[in-house]
Amino acid sequence: MINKKLLKKSHRQLIFILCITLVLLFSGILLIVHSCSNNKNDILQENQQNESSKINNSTPTATATVGSVGDILLHNPVLRSCYNSTNQTYDFGEIFSFFSPYIKKLDYSVANLECSISSSQWGYSGYPQFKSPESIVDAVQKAGFKMLLTANNHANDGGARGVFHTIDVIKQKNADFIGSKDDVSVPPYLVKEVNGIKFGMINYTFGQFIKDGLSSLNGIPLDKKASSVVNVFDYNKLDLFYSQMETAIKNMKNDGAQAIILYIHWGNEYELKPNKYQTEIAKKMCDLGVDVIVGGHPHVVQPVDMFTSSDGSHKMFCIYSVGNIVSNQRIALMNLKTGNTEDGVLFTTTFTKFDDGKVTLTDVNVLPTWMQLCNISKKQYKIIPLDKSVDWNKDFNLGQDMQNAQKSYNRTMALVSEGIQKFKENKVG
Repeated sequence: MINKKLLKKSHRQLIFILCITLVLLFSGILLIVHSCSNNKNDILQENQQNESSKINNSTPTATATVGSVGDILLHNPVLRSCYNSTNQTYDFGEIFSFFSPYIKKLDYSVANLECSISSSQWGYSGYPQFKSPESIVDAVQKAGFKMLLTANNHANDGGARGVFHTIDVIKQKNADFIGSKDDVSVPPYLVKEVNGIKFGMINYTFGQFIKDGLSSLNGIPLDKKASSVVNVFDYNKLDLFYSQMETAIKNMKNDGAQAIILYIHWGNEYELKPNKYQTEIAKKMCDLGVDVIVGGHPHVVQPVDMFTSSDGSHKMFCIYSVGNIVSNQRIALMNLKTGNTEDGVLFTTTFTKFDDGKVTLTDVNVLPTWMQLCNISKKQYKIIPLDKSVDWNKDFNLGQDMQNAQKSYNRTMALVSEGIQKFKENKVG
């Protein structure tokens, strides 16, 4: 006869043993998972340390700092202020007098020439069609700039004649330029060696593609020849732009480029944030291997940001807009009453080359600038470098403009400081 008490006791013991077994089994699984996770983290950490060690153990062999500024817009008041009625010439040198020492310290420097170079015979004008004297090129060169950007929405203000005359004048003065060319066989980019580092540089502007392969800038159609030599992209045909950039980047690298910089005219005027096209294009450029994007056209400074490619293998730094460097877009004249159109930046990127051949972006900085308008004996425009290490009043004779200069500095730093700090905290090297 079965002892019921003994059977119940056996059942309880069996259940207890099963519970203990399950607890031990579950604990073992957790221990294995935890161990695998730790091993994975250890491997990732070790790989990161090895990568960092690899860079840190490499010896820098060269550095090159490239500085970039925004739009040079010679509005009619600017033209008049620089006109010498005695000899009927234009001298723009005074505009850059305070700013020039900062440009000359750089290894290489770039400015956006937002106009069509004209002549006394053809006439000069400001907005809406910027046709500027060739002496602006002299002034920019004397200030220390080495390269001019010629692809922007005002490149066709003087028609096809102006497109090619602008190129001719720049070439005659032995300045570098990108954005347009005088022959279809010339590459749409420039590979420039600076301090032993080769930079691939390319400049594009937004525009419209119209029928028969022609382009249009600001609603002014370029003729067939000009359409073939100005770098234009259309927001409605971005796949074509991406394909062109992919080919250009490949060719620049084949020509020895170790770092790629894209100068692009994009975005919405007077908006302090990038639009959806800017962020979309920036992400794609990072995937294609661009190292730095320098944006222009909004006539205000826009934020900066870092991007990581989709596969995680590449990082890119972008300033969406460097603002104006020369203009008459004064706060009193603008619908935008914030003063941002008076602001700009000198945006600098420093690349380092190591003894293993690797070239890395190792530093970025911005120097805010403000376009001062004095009106003592006559109107006079000057770029004020808002360098916190100097006495603005003493060095730049600001006087009553000290407050306006400080406001400009505050506006710009509010837009860019977070992105600059993000780079410094996450940079490699």
